[in-house]
Amino acid sequence: MVSTPTIITMFIVVAALVAVPVAVLILFARKVTMNLSTVFLGLIMFVGFDTILLGLFDSVVMSSVAATLYDYIHANELAFVIYYSFMRAFVYTVGLYTMARMSMRSDTNGGGIALGIGAGATRCILGGAWIMITNISTSFKINKDGLDTLLAGESADKLEALKTQASTLLDATPLDIFHYCAESILMLFVFLAAGVIIHIAATHRGSILLMYLCMALMLIVFAIPAMYQVGYLTNPGLYEIILAGATAIIGGTAIWIGRKYMLNPMKY
Repeated sequence: MVSTPTIITMFIVVAALVAVPVAVLILFARKVTMNLSTVFLGLIMFVGFDTILLGLFDSVVMSSVAATLYDYIHANELAFVIYYSFMRAFVYTVGLYTMARMSMRSDTNGGGIALGIGAGATRCILGGAWIMITNISTSFKINKDGLDTLLAGESADKLEALKTQASTLLDATPLDIFHYCAESILMLFVFLAAGVIIHIAATHRGSILLMYLCMALMLIVFAIPAMYQVGYLTNPGLYEIILAGATAIIGGTAIWIGRKYMLNPMKY
């Protein structure tokens, strides 16, 4: 059975992963001028470029067209870290730049903040809270009907994924769930920082080279969860500390760049 404290913790985490992005949006909306339409563009960016584009690239291009390369990447830890971090840094940079350009007709000084919050909040809710809700549902089914009954009702193509999910839930502790929550919230601030930097570059308030700086910083950030996945980092507490440090670096860079360039007028 999935322990009651673990299930209660999952409910708390769902509430936190919804409340924190809303609180961050309200806080910044009171301090800077931003359009809610730009927040929506951030949502579109994450759904379009992460959920759809990255998913299609992995499942169609890599696993079908370049199957040999796909197998090599997933069998080699270093290759996986490079692939995982580069693809996300590249795709998110392109996505945020595209949306920043789309928002220029209704541009405000806080456009980058709005864009980053939209993308980060979507990551928190779809990539964090929603997954936790499915875990809660699965936990109740395991506790009510038993694991064997749950697995017996699934089709063969979903069976392995459900076995992995169930095994993770049965072994999970409240501390594991809080680690998951911390990672999702840190990613909110990573996207917020990236949105600020790339928006300044896209509107030419600052140099276009800032976009490449942001991509390099995101590459470092996303290398950390990749290293945790392959086992280069095994201690969850150390993983969160390192990820928090990387988030602080990109966040501090965004604050410095924002103070220097955010109030500059668009150059075109």
